[in-house]
Amino acid sequence: MKKSNKVPPDGGYGWVIVFANALSNFIATPLMHCFGLIFNVTFAELGLTATQSSLIINLNAAFGMMTGLINGVLLKMYGCRKVAMLASFLLTFGVVLTSYSKTFTHFIISYGLITSLGMGLCQSAYSLSVYTYFVDRRSYAVGLSETITGFGPILIPQMISVLMTTYTPEGVTLIFGGICAHVFIAATLLQPVKWHMKIKEDKQGETVAIQMKSNLTNTEEKKEEPKEETNSDSTEKTTDTHNNDVVTENASNQEKTDEHDKQDTKNVENGEDTIKEPRSTEKAEGEHNSEKKLKENIFTTIVRMFDLDLLKDPIFVNIMMGLALAIFAELNFTVLTPFMLHDYGLDTSQIAIFLSVLGGADIVFRFFAPHIANLFTTSPRWMYAGSLFLLMLTRFTFLLSTNFYILIAIALGLGIAKGIRKVYMSLVIPDYVSIDKLATASGMEMMMNGFCIMIGGPILGVVRDVTGSYTLCVIIMNCVTFTTITMWIIEVLIIKFKQVKIKKDKTMPV
Repeated sequence: MKKSNKVPPDGGYGWVIVFANALSNFIATPLMHCFGLIFNVTFAELGLTATQSSLIINLNAAFGMMTGLINGVLLKMYGCRKVAMLASFLLTFGVVLTSYSKTFTHFIISYGLITSLGMGLCQSAYSLSVYTYFVDRRSYAVGLSETITGFGPILIPQMISVLMTTYTPEGVTLIFGGICAHVFIAATLLQPVKWHMKIKEDKQGETVAIQMKSNLTNTEEKKEEPKEETNSDSTEKTTDTHNNDVVTENASNQEKTDEHDKQDTKNVENGEDTIKEPRSTEKAEGEHNSEKKLKENIFTTIVRMFDLDLLKDPIFVNIMMGLALAIFAELNFTVLTPFMLHDYGLDTSQIAIFLSVLGGADIVFRFFAPHIANLFTTSPRWMYAGSLFLLMLTRFTFLLSTNFYILIAIALGLGIAKGIRKVYMSLVIPDYVSIDKLATASGMEMMMNGFCIMIGGPILGVVRDVTGSYTLCVIIMNCVTFTTITMWIIEVLIIKFKQVKIKKDKTMPV
């Protein structure tokens, strides 16, 4: 006998979702890179200090991430399409408002907060939509999306440079706000996955693995159907338990009644009219218990809404912390690379060639990363760890030579590692967490990223100012990346040790 099961399409309309994700990222991702290009002269004219400029940029990078936990709740309540529409509005409104900003406070509000929140919501909504449409081919979908996205930081800055020759920085920003409005088109394409679920037949009694990995009930539907107990033994056990509870409750009530009668008799014999006192005490205790239950219910609701029970899983916490540390190191290295090349004595054209080689290799290996993973047949998490190890090596060699041609070879290695890292960075959490908790899990990870960037960025700035060199900064970044790899290896060793211990306990004679 065969049983029908609904599973994600793993293709079909999912490729439209991939296009929507790529379109959104193609527009939003270059925004952070182009902000300094547009306003570097304006900031000087407005009298903003380097510290203030850095704060605006870092706040934009971190604020949208720090609200990730709220993003997850919104996605669970309203779905990807509605959240994406809100994100499109905030992104467009924030960029347009930035074009009219004239003071530090205005830039903080418009670009640092509003635009950042729109970017964070975009990332959460579109990523979750891709994850729900794909299971077995998820790495290919993400790889294609990231490949298209990679052209944004290459093409958009060139467009900005051309516009800057004709328009003022304010005018260029306003035009870019109009370009951001195209994200609304991408948002309208995010149809719920339940509209496109396909039917898969399987033999009665067997479990469809893909269905287990794609439990979309909590993500796409607002209501949960209560589980029905079909086991007769469980029903009898529940009935017996209920009867025992009733007997216990009746006995307890009888004891309370006897106590009340004794107390009332005693008070009457003493000539005191205090019969109502025990009942007042009982009422106070009832109010206290009801207040306690209310607090417990509120706490339970918060835990369920934000899926805080994930924090009880040490493996998830280890994954989240490792990702946050690695992303902090990589983001800061990316930002500081042009400044380090300038300190090495490279001119503007040589720096541009270095960045072009790095960007080209990055795009190519974003596309080939899923095929490389098939050769190694390993999980996304360890593919990501491998790319981190390659990044550590190339960063280290980056410090050893100032020769232009050697640096070009280093740029090629950095681009390969970045391309693989970019694809599998977004697959580590979905590969571990079930789909119904993925929105909040990704939100927690984004929030951790934001805190690491806000705390660690200024520390690297202080190190650079004190030492007068970026060498120690790169060493710190490598140490942070190595910490991620070490944490994950220790976790594997602990799990292996526990498994061996359990096997030994089972084989020992009683």
